[in-house]
Amino acid sequence: MKLTRVLIYYLIIPLFFFMSTQSWSADNTTTVSYLEGPAFKSKDGKDWKPLLRGDYLGANESVKTGLRTRLELTLPDGSKVRFSENTLFKVESLLVTEEERRFEMKAIFGKVWFKVKKYKKLKKISVYEVKTATAVAGVRGTTFRIDANEDLSSLVKVYEGEVSVNSLPTESEDKGTKPKYISGPKEVKGPHEVSREEWSYIVKSWQQIAVSPEGAASKPVSFSPEEDKSDWVLWNQEMDKE
Repeated sequence: MKLTRVLIYYLIIPLFFFMSTQSWSADNTTTVSYLEGPAFKSKDGKDWKPLLRGDYLGANESVKTGLRTRLELTLPDGSKVRFSENTLFKVESLLVTEEERRFEMKAIFGKVWFKVKKYKKLKKISVYEVKTATAVAGVRGTTFRIDANEDLSSLVKVYEGEVSVNSLPTESEDKGTKPKYISGPKEVKGPHEVSREEWSYIVKSWQQIAVSPEGAASKPVSFSPEEDKSDWVLWNQEMDKE
């Protein structure tokens, strides 16, 4: 459908990792390190089985959380990804070798919190990628959250570090090309909404950016800790201290 194609964007988070061939090992899983409430996993999106604390998730596995559920995944690099209730996501790939680490996830709807671990002694670039319906963001070690709404709008809030939030190349530009590293974004002038082809922002600590269902982004604006208080935020901030 034309509308669907227009609305598909990705959240791309590149980190500095070692790079190598795509050989798979036992480390190519992410661990369910915390689970409160019901959650289910599936390989085909149909046969849903209960997810338990201590379980491992690998490529092509989907997870959905129920009411009053909180879920945390620990990646092989030590990064944390947490999910609120009524969230649906899919681990698209997770590659870990002695020389490369790559994580790709699709957040279909719900709330997701990221505590991305920083690396100081890495030689190459690998990709930490999270897809949502309306945003593309890139970081190297930071704390931020994403609300992926069912109407396909998105909200990105940054608590520590910086996140580059961009539109994805159009389908014609992206089709048939391999993933590649793209240099940092350039700031777009003015607070006006811009098209998918041109918008690019850097969102700094204690800033947020909203993206409409049509993929138009507003200029980043500041938010305060006081106005951002909620059980979800406070829980994540406590978990980040551990």
